[in-house]
Amino acid sequence: MRRLFLILIASCVVGMSTCQAIASPLDDAVAAAQRSIIRMHDGDFAAAIGESWDADASLTAAFGLKYLNLSPEQRERAQRAFIGVLAAPFANEKLASLNKTMNPTTAKVQVLSETSVIVRMNLVADEGKFKSSTTLLMNKIGDRWRVVDQQLSSSSPFRAEITNMYNENKAAADSDSIPAVFEKISEDIRKAAQARK
Repeated sequence: MRRLFLILIASCVVGMSTCQAIASPLDDAVAAAQRSIIRMHDGDFAAAIGESWDADASLTAAFGLKYLNLSPEQRERAQRAFIGVLAAPFANEKLASLNKTMNPTTAKVQVLSETSVIVRMNLVADEGKFKSSTTLLMNKIGDRWRVVDQQLSSSSPFRAEITNMYNENKAAADSDSIPAVFEKISEDIRKAAQARK
């Protein structure tokens, strides 16, 4: 595993204007964001994403009562399918190889509340040949910071896209239930990723 680049915390934005040094609890948020990238080095992308993301919170925010009215078993199935959608692109060998070398270089934190922050990180991979950025919305659940949304570079935030993905695919799934639709989406993305050279 490549040595982790030093995280340089430039500022902590509180509300809209006040900047101050990052306090210890926010160091935990940055470390959790950092781990969400480093954890992928071993290639077990589904496990890495499952550990970093709060799928329950993401699906609740995206679907509200439609998700919350599912049985506990169906909610767990939906969460697994959601993680499957996030992990499916890594079925592509090139993308998987690239992310096994991905490291954060710098990070900035914007505080939304005591339990919610935005962490923006610059990323490098392939010995510095590839550069990107990611923005993570993170919530503190208990004593852990978990990802609830992500925006890669200039793409749309993922949580904003999942309802569109659901609506575009529900007619072709076995049913319009959230778990069934996301299982289909995950499988379709995985097959397309494997076929892409």
